[in-house]
Amino acid sequence: MYRTVLAFGVASLTASPGCSSNDSDIAGRAIVTLKGETLTLDTGNNGKRVVNEDDDWGTVCGVGSEADVFLMNTSQNIRFAWIWVSSVPDDINVSVRIDGDDYSAVCDVTSTIVSEEPYKANFSVEPCGLKRVFDDAPARLESAFFHVASCEDDG
Repeated sequence: MYRTVLAFGVASLTASPGCSSNDSDIAGRAIVTLKGETLTLDTGNNGKRVVNEDDDWGTVCGVGSEADVFLMNTSQNIRFAWIWVSSVPDDINVSVRIDGDDYSAVCDVTSTIVSEEPYKANFSVEPCGLKRVFDDAPARLESAFFHVASCEDDG
């Protein structure tokens, strides 16, 4: 199932113009609260450790008129399994999976390109309310930041 979600993320990113890669280097951390409990998705060392698909992670980044980052912990029994963040401001641009349920929202996302060749960028997300897809049950993204690199041109 985790690979299915990763494949969906890769397909979504590769369908957009620009470049994307499913072997991206990503460092970062996201914190979500759900029913008073704090859940963290952290690549390690307080979000400073770089991971890629060769580790226990699925990673995707996309570049173009929109910038995207997708980070998924592929380990078993992880409650906060993945996060997807996009720079698109007026549409759902943050989604997470917690306990097998998807939550999403339109949040304030900042993406800054650090380098074009090789591609590197920073993403940050302001705190925002998330809603579970099928019944609008609430969760809250407290913070999220990512540094992405190795986003290769698929063309």
